[in-house]
Amino acid sequence: NAVAVCENGAVTLYVKDEDAGSVLVGMEVRIGEDTAAVTAISPMPIKAQTELSDYACHVGGFGAEDWVHAVQTDALLPDGVHSAHIIVESISPISFVVN
Repeated sequence: NAVAVCENGAVTLYVKDEDAGSVLVGMEVRIGEDTAAVTAISPMPIKAQTELSDYACHVGGFGAEDWVHAVQTDALLPDGVHSAHIIVESISPISFVVN
């Protein structure tokens, strides 16, 4: 549900405007096999084509005209474009046993 763009050690995720309201600072982010935390969320959306390459839009499932929010993370990844997923809700395995 997101794309991670890594440049010069900084990792920025981009999420669709309609999904940004459910993203909070501290939430877990999965980028490939790595995990990180959300550290900041841009308050105003931008058009995907303004910040993202065509390939990054493709990976994130965005159209060039889609509105997206930039989400900062504490991830440490090599430069490049990566598929990402923000964990909005998680249920611990013990919950399935107890409930």
